[in-house]
Amino acid sequence: ETATDPAPMEMFETVIQLKPPGEWRKVAESRWYSSWAPEFLQKPLRKIWPDVRPISWDELVSEMDAALQIPGQVNAWTMPIKTRIDMLSTGIRTPVGIKVFGNDLGEISKLGEHLESVLRDVPGTRSVYAERTTGGYYLDIIPNRREIARYGLNVEDVLMVVETAIGGMPVAKTVEGRERFTINVRYSRELRDEPEKLKRVLVPVAMNETARRGNGETAMVADSPSRRFADSTPQIPLGQLADIHITTGPPLIKNEDGALTGWVYVDVAGRDIGGYVKDAKRAVEQKILSAGLLPSGYRLEWTGQYEYMLRVKERLKVVVPLTLALIFVLLFMNFKSVPETLIILLSIPFAMTGSIWFLWMLNYNLSIAVWVGIIALAGLAAQTGTVMIIYLDEAFHAYQRAGRMKTQHDLFEAITYGAVQRVRPKLMTVCMITFGLVPALWAHGAGAEAIQRIAAPMVGGLITSTILTLEIVPAIYSLWRGRQVQWVKGPRPPRKRWSELSRQFVEMEREGHHDAVTAQAAASESRADAESGTPPVKRATGKWLWVLAGLVVLAGMAVWLANKSAVERTADATHATHATHAAKSAALPEKVELTESQAKATQTFITVAAAVSESLAADNLTDFNKAAAQSEPTIQELLSSLPAEHPWREPLQKISRGGKLVAAGDLAEARKEFLAFSVATAEFARVARQQADVLRAIKLYRCPMAPQPGFWIQTNGPLRNPYFGSEMLGCGNELKD
Repeated sequence: ETATDPAPMEMFETVIQLKPPGEWRKVAESRWYSSWAPEFLQKPLRKIWPDVRPISWDELVSEMDAALQIPGQVNAWTMPIKTRIDMLSTGIRTPVGIKVFGNDLGEISKLGEHLESVLRDVPGTRSVYAERTTGGYYLDIIPNRREIARYGLNVEDVLMVVETAIGGMPVAKTVEGRERFTINVRYSRELRDEPEKLKRVLVPVAMNETARRGNGETAMVADSPSRRFADSTPQIPLGQLADIHITTGPPLIKNEDGALTGWVYVDVAGRDIGGYVKDAKRAVEQKILSAGLLPSGYRLEWTGQYEYMLRVKERLKVVVPLTLALIFVLLFMNFKSVPETLIILLSIPFAMTGSIWFLWMLNYNLSIAVWVGIIALAGLAAQTGTVMIIYLDEAFHAYQRAGRMKTQHDLFEAITYGAVQRVRPKLMTVCMITFGLVPALWAHGAGAEAIQRIAAPMVGGLITSTILTLEIVPAIYSLWRGRQVQWVKGPRPPRKRWSELSRQFVEMEREGHHDAVTAQAAASESRADAESGTPPVKRATGKWLWVLAGLVVLAGMAVWLANKSAVERTADATHATHATHAAKSAALPEKVELTESQAKATQTFITVAAAVSESLAADNLTDFNKAAAQSEPTIQELLSSLPAEHPWREPLQKISRGGKLVAAGDLAEARKEFLAFSVATAEFARVARQQADVLRAIKLYRCPMAPQPGFWIQTNGPLRNPYFGSEMLGCGNELKD
């Protein structure tokens, strides 16, 4: 156990030792031949497509969960090490968790039970459990100091007997070889398992003289410790020296960000966490938030693995665009052509098509491992597209050098030759990568799930990338290069065989080395461009290359900064689905002129409000009830003195409606009423002291440990905290304008 891994009393951990997967029970699986093929035909087919397989992890968990349904208990299935990591990082030992923040444990427990009933109906919920922050039972032994003093004892004597008789006290150690065992002495179980029996626990009282009190009673005076446990020592039942009774209280108190909190654990099965939380939030919004079941000052925070998913999602918003930008820059630096670079990048969506379909076939959800595979696939797709463009460029320029690139028929012929040449290296590349990744899809053991999800998008993407790159990239290339040739009408020349195209291309390459042919081809190309009016193709210079690279870097920095601010906004938004009250920073109006009666009524109200705060700081319930009784009349008196359009009427009416004080039965109830009154009064005082000089002496304070927002006012110092009184009288700080 560690301080960051609290285990409540209702948490029971059972570790199940699983056998090796090869020894797991076999289950039947329906195959395509199971329903129609006769038995003699099914036997050979079973050798290729077995109709039995080991039971899967999800099926095993479902069966164990159905068999271990214990009334009053909820199961959450996970791995031991994973549980510890999750609890140390987020405190939640299930895939999804909800933290309920508030000021009252009873209200937090009610909200948790509401969430439990709502989330149980969300599809994908395997189990949901809300911590019971109330309902714990405690045995209180409260010493009666008057009775203890009557027998000449002190509180320590009584508590020592309680510790020894009930809890046990080590009296010696036994040594057995290399082992050491502590010997504890205490009452046997049948003498301490009920409060009535505990009252009969005997407390020894030693005497050395009898002292007479003024009223004639006899008092027993304790002797030295050496004589206290003599045989003649009288013994008093514990029930005469202490009050023993059973009380209820919170079994576990959790505090986070200065507020009390209760947790709701949700185990998800058969769904991705992001989609589940989206549906769960919608259900909570409809049945709890819209219904007004979330009180003011309480908020919900979704956590667990969902919190990790949000962080990764925000990081991927930066990583994926940056990866594509780097691929673009590298390709442009190689080809010095934006159109060719964009054509190569088209291979990425071609590959993504296959990866998405393959993930759907394998029933894999999007995860960090899947995104790693997709990013790697983008690089592979760009690589294969690069080789295709290189072969197409070689064929195109060879025809140009030979002076044969004049019509679209020549262009199609060159592209056909270049694309066919690309088939073999393309298939070799894809086969080598696929053969290396396919075994990972059947991996077993530790880390197999992550490896499978990295390999799956790469295998599926390479398959579609091979087909679409060979078919679509040459077509797009022909559309781009078609602007540089003359389009003629008429029937297409007969299609040449591959052997003829290959022999023709070799001859053109051989002739292309002669200067005369090269010059003739260049002159012919220039004349054709001049006649057709087509401007010559210009290559990008090094200057434009560096300008483009700089723009890409600036765009990447802009995306990073934008996503950084988005991450901060998302973190603030996911921490609360219902905002707590806060002091509003509205623009201050102009100075307000007060008449003598208005100033007097204002001073009276501020004095009463400060008296309410001062009474709680002094832990004086009587003064609080007196000041509370005066608060509403002073507000009404001030409102009656102000005209209808006065800017102070709205905040004063807010105090009267939402912060009305009534007589309280105890200090806890008084401070609970004081919160709403103090917040509304602080909002009014913050503005009023800027508008009226008569109120400049008002001091505004805030305590970060108090129920939020924790404001209060005082007319003079020093700081005196009304939320905690004498326990934390100096907690807080003054707020300046």
